Amino acid sequence: MHLPHQARQPLTLLALALACSLAPTLACAQGASPSASAHADTKAADAAFAQAMAHYEQNHWPQAFEALSTLADQGHGDAQRIALLMWRHGPQLYGLRLQASAEQRQRWAQGQRLLTAAR
Repeated sequence: MHLPHQARQPLTLLALALACSLAPTLACAQGASPSASAHADTKAADAAFAQAMAHYEQNHWPQAFEALSTLADQGHGDAQRIALLMWRHGPQLYGLRLQASAEQRQRWAQGQRLLTAAR
């Protein structure tokens, strides 16, 4: 069925409004509100970052880098910055050549550029 443009526009707006109104409902149906889920994710990331930094402060460089790399891959800004610095200066500062793929380093650097631009 082909509808004229004037008839399609209200249907498009209705579909958009319906989709927007259902998003919170679907999130609640999955067991948590969007803000509660985001808060839990943030708390977990903060705990993981604190653990990574504890490894760093105890001079457990490989464990710190592994944990920071995982967080950096998930978009954690501070972890991206520190993991990049550890990778770049690893041989001189830690006596280690820490491994990160070119793709990882590019994503981490891009995340840092986005954070800097947002400030």
